Amino acid sequence: MSAAETFSEPAIPWRLRTDLQIQATEAAVPVAWTIKDPLRLTYFYAEAEEMTFLRLLDGRTTLNRILDQLREQFPESEFSSDNLRHFLVSAVNGGLLRACVPGHSQRLNEMRKRHMSQALLRRMMSLLTYRFRGIDPTPILNILDRSVGWIFHIRCIMAGLLFCVTAMMMVLARRAQLESELPEIGSLFTATNLPILLLSVLFVRILHEFGHGLTCRHYGGECHELGVLFVGFMPLLYCDVSDSWLQQHRRKRMLVSAAGIATELLLAAVFAMLWTISRQGFLHTFSLNVMFVSSLNTILVNGNPLLKYDGYYVLSDWLGIPNLAGESKAAATAVFDRIVLGLPGTTLRRQSSGFQWAMATYGAASIGYRVLVITTLLWFMYGTLKSWHLEALIGVLVISVAAGLVLAAIGGIRERAGAVRVAPELRLRAVTGLSVFVCLLIIALFIPFSYSVEAPFTLTPGVSLPIYALEDGSIEPQVAAGDKVRAGDVVAMFKNDALDSAVAQAQGNFREAKVRATALSTQRSANSEAARALPAAEKALWSREARLTKLTQKEQNLTVVSPIKGIVFPARNVPRRGIHGQDAMGWFGQPLDQRIRSAWMTRQTLLCWIGTEKDLRALCLLQEEEIELIDDGAVVTLVFTSMPAESIVGRVTQRKTIPEDSVDRELVVNQMVSVIPETDRPGETLFGVAVSLDLDSAAAIPPLYSTGYAKIRCAPVSLAGRAWRFVCHTFTFQ
Repeated sequence: MSAAETFSEPAIPWRLRTDLQIQATEAAVPVAWTIKDPLRLTYFYAEAEEMTFLRLLDGRTTLNRILDQLREQFPESEFSSDNLRHFLVSAVNGGLLRACVPGHSQRLNEMRKRHMSQALLRRMMSLLTYRFRGIDPTPILNILDRSVGWIFHIRCIMAGLLFCVTAMMMVLARRAQLESELPEIGSLFTATNLPILLLSVLFVRILHEFGHGLTCRHYGGECHELGVLFVGFMPLLYCDVSDSWLQQHRRKRMLVSAAGIATELLLAAVFAMLWTISRQGFLHTFSLNVMFVSSLNTILVNGNPLLKYDGYYVLSDWLGIPNLAGESKAAATAVFDRIVLGLPGTTLRRQSSGFQWAMATYGAASIGYRVLVITTLLWFMYGTLKSWHLEALIGVLVISVAAGLVLAAIGGIRERAGAVRVAPELRLRAVTGLSVFVCLLIIALFIPFSYSVEAPFTLTPGVSLPIYALEDGSIEPQVAAGDKVRAGDVVAMFKNDALDSAVAQAQGNFREAKVRATALSTQRSANSEAARALPAAEKALWSREARLTKLTQKEQNLTVVSPIKGIVFPARNVPRRGIHGQDAMGWFGQPLDQRIRSAWMTRQTLLCWIGTEKDLRALCLLQEEEIELIDDGAVVTLVFTSMPAESIVGRVTQRKTIPEDSVDRELVVNQMVSVIPETDRPGETLFGVAVSLDLDSAAAIPPLYSTGYAKIRCAPVSLAGRAWRFVCHTFTFQ
């Protein structure tokens, strides 16, 4: 390259922005880089060559100069001027570079306006809302109406009510069995049963919607849509029975709205009957699950008038207020305006003061319940997505909900600001009332109050001393669990015939070698052959003595003694595996159990623990976001499953910083902790917290390895603090 060419070539008037956050990606090979724009909150990915190119841009260097440097640093890569120009344009459009010449601010302003104009469209596209209209169920509904239209006769309706009441009475008669079997519902959510469960729930939902459509058709209405509505990636079945609003009889409109509720209650009654008459098995558990889900769905969702589902429309028709949600919300808003801001409230079409207060109460309750339902759904989705490591997707729904709340708040503020601006005499009253309201809200949000975390636990030996079998052999227990021992007391004795034979043989070999070495030592002065053979004989004597010493020590290890004074705590029970478990494993149960006397045990088998009752620890398992709330010395209330009426007080003594890689089988059997199928590994990240027991407050202690739930008292936390913790653990700000 000549000097003239270098001089005539223009420099690249761009350089890398200094405010970008650049971080190397360690997992990438070769090294790659992640670039964050802190202003736009956008991210870019750059490989080593691309990152080097961006860093070589200083506003004075030419393209050929950069090309030569890249070829020098990366000889294995191929570069061209066209590729660099295309990448330069991409970097400029991405906002990674700033210009070194005037006039760039106008270009940035144009890019900003274009970006803002497309923001609404991007926001709208972020959540897919699509309606799949499905089929026209009219022919099916006509056939069903002609076939089973008799179910709408008053006698059939009364028989259905009687059947539901009978099923409910049968379930209540087995209340204890119901409470004991409800935890087994979790067994349905396995890879084998989950598809069947989903198909069954879909079947229930289809019957629910057909109940609406059939009722609407029976009473003269039209129904031409039975499809699926996707809202926020969630499929929802729907049956368009809007034609029922043309029905002049209020009772028939109410029946159309209540048809879904009646269908689910009838299904719940049918499966309740199946649950009561079936034996233990999948059908029994599945019937319990469907009964529980259908009943709960009717009470909390479909039948609840606080949500705009079946129960809401029934109540709306019963009261004769088509826009019940709008009017109740207006009534609640009017009460807020009158009490807080001092604004004159709007007049409802019902002039009764009691009716207005009832409408306002209903409006406030419906708003609060909807917020609760949305929060619960978001929390449930967060927990579900977290198990799949997709919790970041919940941000899409959270953003949409937050945007809706913000837009609604802005609209309300503008409306009330306009009302105050029109009437200046209300300004002082509005400002005073709003200030008091904000102060009360701040107090409610930021005043800390007591907080506790609940976690499952297992009673463990804690810091007791473990006692192991030192050699292989047939065990002869000398103590039992619960016995008190002193230092030096025999815990167990083992018998090993092979070891005894080896010791006897080693003793004979040692005596033989000793006699030979002694004889050669006596003869070495008179016999040169004896003198030459003596070193080998002495070496053989030393070797056989060492072997005898080693075997003697192993023989002594057959007697296991207690090194300290304390109480004998049992080792964890070894379960039988399969029908032929005893033949396959040699033994099962607890090592010091007299029933397995003479069982063969291998070296390093845990026999027992020795310690005091103060050495016991309850090992609690907490989630990752809860472990940071726990302080050393925190008060803990322990309630054992076997002693639900009593509690034991304890204190936190240790918080583990490494996640648990396995879960005690007692917690798994009692379904207190979920694990990965076919393993003992926890299904989520759990940390252990050791809790010492205050035995002065306990009349009795359950057996070792008993389970229960612990309430750990944390430092007082405000509502705002809890919300901020949830946000921090849900989203990543790095």
